[in-house]
Amino acid sequence: MDKLLLIKASSRLGMKYIPIGGTVLNLGVEHGVEAILSNDFVEKISKQYSIDSLEYNFSKPENIANEEYYNILAKETNNLAENIFKKLNSSKYKCVLTVGGDHSVSLASVLGIFRFLKGRKVKMIDFDSHG
Repeated sequence: MDKLLLIKASSRLGMKYIPIGGTVLNLGVEHGVEAILSNDFVEKISKQYSIDSLEYNFSKPENIANEEYYNILAKETNNLAENIFKKLNSSKYKCVLTVGGDHSVSLASVLGIFRFLKGRKVKMIDFDSHG
């Protein structure tokens, strides 16, 4: 059976400030993992793939001083990317599925996969809440 790397990354670290044109912070994106990965969904995937998981929780932006924010964002994005890279080196996966919160999750996932593939072609489907 083919192996799937399921990355569960809870984050709203990229949501420190109210979006341009908005009036409130977009809270709740950090719960995307639980909202998407229902038992039914995971059960259906597990019929096709042997699932190996990687879980990562980013810091909450309200716990970070303004002057440290960008350093922490870069550090944690790199940490998740490095964890993904190491996981990909440890086994042969047919597919990688990343589920998470804000854009910091997407960036880290893509960085980890690009580091692993070192210039080879990547096929990626990115679903986002923005139209």
